[in-house]
Amino acid sequence: MNQTAPLTKEHLNGYNFDALETATVAPTNKKQIIIDHINANGIPAAGPDLQLFQKNGIVIKDDFASYLGNSEYYSTGSFAKLANGTPLDFQYDTTDGLKAEIEKYKDKSHFDLGTFVHEAILEPEKWDALVCEPKANRASHEGLDALISFWELQTMAINHVVYQGLKTDGKKEYINSLIAASGKRAIDFKDALIVQRLHARWMEYQKGLWAGILKSAHKEVSMYTNDFLGLPQRVRPDGILFADQIGVNAIVSVKTTSETSVSGYARQFMRFGYNIKEAAYQKVVSHVTGVNFDTTIMIVLSTAEPFQVGVFILADQDIREAGLRYEAAVLNAQTCLQLGKFPGWEINAGIDDLGIIDLTING
Repeated sequence: MNQTAPLTKEHLNGYNFDALETATVAPTNKKQIIIDHINANGIPAAGPDLQLFQKNGIVIKDDFASYLGNSEYYSTGSFAKLANGTPLDFQYDTTDGLKAEIEKYKDKSHFDLGTFVHEAILEPEKWDALVCEPKANRASHEGLDALISFWELQTMAINHVVYQGLKTDGKKEYINSLIAASGKRAIDFKDALIVQRLHARWMEYQKGLWAGILKSAHKEVSMYTNDFLGLPQRVRPDGILFADQIGVNAIVSVKTTSETSVSGYARQFMRFGYNIKEAAYQKVVSHVTGVNFDTTIMIVLSTAEPFQVGVFILADQDIREAGLRYEAAVLNAQTCLQLGKFPGWEINAGIDDLGIIDLTING
């Protein structure tokens, strides 16, 4: 991809670039600094142009498909899997073609719901392209005919001659062509109800304060760096807020959870390696922009009844510890890549133990 030439400080038209670079806050007081800043200044204006901050990499507003397509850059999730698992987890996540093949057969309905929630919070304009597809069995001709009728109405291209006499697979292909022609996406009616409720909860949270703050953030901007800790890496923060906006330079992450309590989400947060990912985001964004991002604000939305919403700030000590694990994982990955070896569970056995692993049962 082509790198846009970084702009100089003279392009800032008076924006305090040096203050952004050197902004520091006492670790234990970040929450209070944010509160004081918002109380004093209200909902912030939009931040500076991120093109001004291409110090050690590329900052670009690309689409998610393009971001995923840049596979020559490692994602933070791969290092989180290595930090919480084995080198085999890293190799499977990055280069094993079997993973992509198996993904085709997985039930991704819960991921679809999470995606729709994510879009409702960050990209509400996409909701104009959503429609509730009727319940229909795609294994029966009756169900397929119902879907054909529905999608023909969406495209205003009713032509029953096209699919008359088609078998099941042919009808499915025709439906897919109608969906593509419509430019719309289907959402399950139940999912639509959940997303609408979560969106309403989010807009009402603290009387819309945080919805306004998020609107001021730079949202879903991709960052690429060719050599950070020895490997090319990429990140795509859900949001970025500068110290001039909320008192600290912060990464914003939007997460969905099936948990119903704060303590339940805290456990899930660690189990999924979110701590490693968030620490990596801080480090990579800081490296690319040249601005010290040392705060993470997390917007969490529960897809389980009664559909809770919360805004969390991550503790500095937790992020520091996760940052050390992330850096260790990157160095570990480098060694494995150089040697071409990616051991799995056997790393838990002693050198002369013939791969026999001691299993300790606690409690």
